[in-house]
Amino acid sequence: MNNAGFIDPHDLHQAKAQGIADVIEVNCVAPVTFTSLMLNKLKIRKSKSAIINMSSVCGGAPVKTTPLYSPTKALIRYFSLAMSLELEDKVDILVVCPGSVQTNFTLNRNRFDTCTPTQTVANALKCLGLEYKTSGWWFHEFWDEAGIFLWGINHEHVYAPSFDYSETIFGYKDYKK
Repeated sequence: MNNAGFIDPHDLHQAKAQGIADVIEVNCVAPVTFTSLMLNKLKIRKSKSAIINMSSVCGGAPVKTTPLYSPTKALIRYFSLAMSLELEDKVDILVVCPGSVQTNFTLNRNRFDTCTPTQTVANALKCLGLEYKTSGWWFHEFWDEAGIFLWGINHEHVYAPSFDYSETIFGYKDYKK
């Protein structure tokens, strides 16, 4: 399982080169490299193997407040899809794209739109071998699909999970370009 995520809290114009490199290294290079290193071993096993990659609901649509996090998590989402197509007979690939999960990353927030790591993992494992992507929780699945749908309809606005959930009941913020 590739479970890594790193965010540089700066706007891109304020980010330092090392911070940019760190986000790309942790969110993209490490999971892709690890998968590449493991594939030969997994492909020759007699029983079917699995790789689970952790992405984010933010990888489904651009998020203004996370100019590096969203695209790096999108890479993991689409890398996983490509690998699931390439390896469907030998290795199950599952990408998990949760929204807010009660971890240190989200300051352990506990709200109606937040789930626990246990909920995310339990629900994700139910999808292994059946689907290539899950959000790990029903509310996050809605979040994920709605964000992609709304972005596809109207490129003038980005509907994205907000880091200040008090702004609206659903935690979405309307950003104008």
